[in-house]
Amino acid sequence: MKKDERETLRLRVVNFYHDAASGDLKTTWNFFKREGCCYSTIYRIIQRYLQFKTTKDLPRSGRPRKLSDKQMKTMARNLNNKSGISHRVLSIHYNVHYRTIGRNLKQRTNIRPRKRIKAPKYVKEQGKRAQKNCGYLYRRIPKNCLIIMDDEKYFSLSGVDIPGNSLYYTSDPSTAPANIKYKQYQKFEPKVLVWLAIAAKGCSKPYIHKSKNAVTGDVYLKQCIQRRLIPFIDQYHPQQEFIFWPDLAKAHYTPQVLHTLQEKNIPFVPREKNPPNIPQVRPVEDLWGILKQKVYAQNYEAKSLDQLARRIREKIKELDKRMIQDMMFDIRSKLRKMWREGVFTTCH
Repeated sequence: MKKDERETLRLRVVNFYHDAASGDLKTTWNFFKREGCCYSTIYRIIQRYLQFKTTKDLPRSGRPRKLSDKQMKTMARNLNNKSGISHRVLSIHYNVHYRTIGRNLKQRTNIRPRKRIKAPKYVKEQGKRAQKNCGYLYRRIPKNCLIIMDDEKYFSLSGVDIPGNSLYYTSDPSTAPANIKYKQYQKFEPKVLVWLAIAAKGCSKPYIHKSKNAVTGDVYLKQCIQRRLIPFIDQYHPQQEFIFWPDLAKAHYTPQVLHTLQEKNIPFVPREKNPPNIPQVRPVEDLWGILKQKVYAQNYEAKSLDQLARRIREKIKELDKRMIQDMMFDIRSKLRKMWREGVFTTCH
């Protein structure tokens, strides 16, 4: 019997009990017996009405809660602003099911589990120095000034750790090929170093360093600054105000590099004023992730470093200039926010 049918029956029984039967239980029972109702049902309806003066369902107390208010207060105090605690560990401590923990936290507290936000880790006074230098950059860069920044990134022959390549499809895992089923790693896998400069008007030609040796100041000066950065500036920013913002790599601030930048009248951020470890405000860091997604799409794996270099050049040409322009748009506002409110305010 459905809920509305039960409520209708209770109302009919009580009305008959008052009006036709004049408060006689036996007369009421004899009447509803012909409809197939049992004695206990009629008796219970009348007794509930005499006790509570209504035929509607009242809130029931139900079974007692498995977690008392005191336990919930203790749990909330121990969980608030903490990490590394799972519902399963708490369920063992309180001797309940782990879903009971989650349900009670949701219904009885305002504590919610939230995903931790990725952010750089600062050591010693690095965070204060980054915040202070963000203020310097904000004041140093005019409103309509274009920002040119560069960075380097390593690319290996395969991209097994790219999110799009983490899954595979099969009807039977035992018959899947090994190169599909397993994420295979090489201990000393060959890789190339890619240098790139970006601005609101696009990106420069990349420099791909195939040698095992690190990029020195001489290599950076000849291959990156003279052959790629300066032509990029002459092509896109001949008459427009701009500033060059390199990262804090040692090769980027050698005396030869600084002399060349000053000789070519290229304004740049001094090393002592360059904010350390702020990838959240340097769009070139996000651009590497987008480029890797394109290079290693569909589980691509290069056979040689030359093949990988050609693939990287092709995918750099496919980068959307409008996307790069949008990424470079609000750098100045982010610098201002980090300077005034802290270095973590722009992490999302």
